[in-house]
Amino acid sequence: MIVLLFSIPGLNAQMTGTKATTAKPNGSIQLHSHNAVTQTALIIKDAQMTVKKGKVYSGNLAKAVNQQNLAVTLYNKGEYVTAIHHTRYARKLAVGTIRANRGKVATSMENDGAVISEASPSDADMDAAVEGMAGNQLKDQTAVDAVIKVVQD
Repeated sequence: MIVLLFSIPGLNAQMTGTKATTAKPNGSIQLHSHNAVTQTALIIKDAQMTVKKGKVYSGNLAKAVNQQNLAVTLYNKGEYVTAIHHTRYARKLAVGTIRANRGKVATSMENDGAVISEASPSDADMDAAVEGMAGNQLKDQTAVDAVIKVVQD
């Protein structure tokens, strides 16, 4: 398994089938948020493949997909710090899912390197944030094929 720890130009285009753009995040927190959200999407894709093989359904993959999709929505609205919190939580859930399915977890999967001074909300608060979202009724069995949103460059 290979996990990329940097932004790849055109990654969004690869994942969505759209034309790549050359726009780059322009601020430090925006860049950290962009990289964290992009890396988490790759980790969730790995978790999806691992669950397809292992078939251990804990519910955390569906939660990871919902948290990640919220993180992308927040990023696209310019709420970069909040996006980092939600993508980190999504990553934590995805890594737990990989472990539950006896997949390999690289140390780099658990830390995005972004340093933010704001304390992270509780897991319960982040779960509550996705309660009203459309599509949050996913189960792991359907989350293995769910589309992961990507940031708009």
